[in-house]
Amino acid sequence: MLTHKLPLILAAAGAAKAAIIYTGTNEAGLEFGSSEFPGQYNKHFINPDPTTVPFWKEAGLNIYRVGFQWERAQPAQGGALNETYLAYLDQFIDAATGAGQYVMLEPHNYARYYGKIVGSDIPNSALTDFWTKMATRYKSNRLVQFDLMNEPHTMPVAQWFSAAQASITAIRATGFKNTLYVPGIAWTGAHSWVSSGNSAGAGVISDPENNWAYDMHQYFDTDYSGTNKVCSHGVEVFTAATSWLRANGKKAFLGEFATTTDASCDGLIDKIVAYLEANSDVWIGWAWWAAGPWWGDYMFNIEPSVTAPQRDVLKKYFVGNKTPITTTTTSRATTTSTTRSTTTTRTTSAGTGCATLTVTAAGATVTVNGPPVTGEYMAFSN
Repeated sequence: MLTHKLPLILAAAGAAKAAIIYTGTNEAGLEFGSSEFPGQYNKHFINPDPTTVPFWKEAGLNIYRVGFQWERAQPAQGGALNETYLAYLDQFIDAATGAGQYVMLEPHNYARYYGKIVGSDIPNSALTDFWTKMATRYKSNRLVQFDLMNEPHTMPVAQWFSAAQASITAIRATGFKNTLYVPGIAWTGAHSWVSSGNSAGAGVISDPENNWAYDMHQYFDTDYSGTNKVCSHGVEVFTAATSWLRANGKKAFLGEFATTTDASCDGLIDKIVAYLEANSDVWIGWAWWAAGPWWGDYMFNIEPSVTAPQRDVLKKYFVGNKTPITTTTTSRATTTSTTRSTTTTRTTSAGTGCATLTVTAAGATVTVNGPPVTGEYMAFSN
């Protein structure tokens, strides 16, 4: 949107091939111990390790999706934020954004608050109050993004998207302009985006900043839950969602995906990334599930301290290892130059976001109908 003082690259539809914008990993720990509230630091939960940021920066990663518990961040409905808990989150945010990387924050709550479902057991205003306070707190950091909720499930489609839209409206009212992500119900599975009814209900979403995408997740075991080591599905799981996104002029971010080292998964990471890159007109990026200091021998663990064959494959595709792209359009002059015991929250249930793309990279120089500006963050339009 040219009404923003944002560093944008505008690509007219059909004028240039879009490119994957974000590549990264989930960082887990603050959402652990989800049956213990408020819980004790370093016993029930832990913050992602800020000292791993240089490793990931060198590897070429440019985004982290960081989960936390809403109940710990805001212990009382409508109450003040818990600054002690958020200080742990800020340690990682400060390290990552200080290195020029993006941090996507997501309440790992499945559209629940102390087990109560948003929009029925508790009003939408509970979620909008929380996001209003978080947006006010983080709006000055242009590298912080919000994913409205992790994997809503077992609720009506319209109920969830009503809560999501109310949250977007509340967030934007604070002046927060950064990118937002909107999941669907049914654990926001890409494979079931159409069959779950998400495709029918998601059209109500609008954003006055027009800087958002859908958040979808995907696992490849037999029931799509990410709890089995054998890969039973391939990239065909993305077909229906991709077609829907393209037909409706929308974009999506693959917020969670993973495969194991089982022989049945051989080559699948390469195929997944190749598929997303081939369809990058609608898929803007991806984040692996997961890194974090407490995973131990978890089959998807790619924390720098462990041996992780999947990490070695992913590193080939991190945007920091890609050749810089120069984009031009026929409609406007645009140039870019890129110079302990834990409780985990992997749900064991089956079913585990216009045609105009705008992109910058941190530190890029961009000209959009005016003098050059220094790129601070990415934005794009649905």
